[in-house]
Amino acid sequence: GKSSDAVATAVATAARFNGDIGEGADKVWADLLKEGAQLMKNNEQTTLAAMEVGMHRATQCIEAARSNFEAYCLEPSPISFRRCEAGVQKVEKEVQDRIHLFNIAAGDSSGMVDFSSSGSTGDMVGGVGSNMWTMTKNQTTNNNNKSKNVVEVQSARLDDVIAENIPPSTDIFIAKIDVQGFEPHVFGGLSNSIKNAQIMFLLFEYWPKGMDFIMDEPFDGDGICKASVKILEDLLAAGYKLFALPHMVHPHSYSHSHTKQKNLPPALVGKKLKEVVGERPLGDIMANCKWYYKLEQDFFPQEDYFMGFWSDIVAVSPKAKFEPSTVTGRSIAEHLND
Repeated sequence: GKSSDAVATAVATAARFNGDIGEGADKVWADLLKEGAQLMKNNEQTTLAAMEVGMHRATQCIEAARSNFEAYCLEPSPISFRRCEAGVQKVEKEVQDRIHLFNIAAGDSSGMVDFSSSGSTGDMVGGVGSNMWTMTKNQTTNNNNKSKNVVEVQSARLDDVIAENIPPSTDIFIAKIDVQGFEPHVFGGLSNSIKNAQIMFLLFEYWPKGMDFIMDEPFDGDGICKASVKILEDLLAAGYKLFALPHMVHPHSYSHSHTKQKNLPPALVGKKLKEVVGERPLGDIMANCKWYYKLEQDFFPQEDYFMGFWSDIVAVSPKAKFEPSTVTGRSIAEHLND
């Protein structure tokens, strides 16, 4: 057998990204839907599923159903869920029949969870006393004193949602996960599907600071990035290949290309996120995660902006089937075996 050093080296060299996709998440989603639709067209016996976890609006779920996928879409916020249902009711019956909506929060267990629900894109699990805009938690709020926007919602493991709703004969081509930092819990509830490399493409937001906030990890402690990196380690261990999408930042950051901020500090005038894109480390997943903190602490320090920086990632299963016909598909195919 291999010496332990050789094994350690093999593991270390594998913990990396295969490449960088220069397209945003919406374009990648649209491209991958095209790839899957082509697969179904080429093989009429094949039914493929698409999942969206954290919808906010029904647009992308409808897009999947229009592309002939069976679309399984989850939204925990009661307000956003009603908006999604209304959106689905406006489309033609044949498309509606392929849409399966769930008013639940994906998590690592079944039960009820607190949820901040105002119907905005910032709605999130664990809402009591949490403020993602300032990255602070007010620990004094007790259960008798829930803010008017905090509701209890049903939580379920995605492994269970899949087992109970998606027929075994239907392959899951793509799952998109955007849950405002709750990703460690969502992936915890998806562990079986990941171990079996059952979902061909996983597209998910990757926001280390948001995940550390949800996991109660102090931003100046040694534990930063543990939760984020564990998601990637579990994917790599199951044979997935990782691809990074562009950096993202909130428009209230000075570094945003269309910043909403006036009166920029002299040191930051003209400094924009796209200028440092080439410096992001892809060869090591921990260095990559810490890079998002570095952007905030070293490159773009700003006293009135706390949310930091994020990206999206596409993880490609060893079982992924596609015949690349889109920008994203070709970009992935080109670097899949690097």
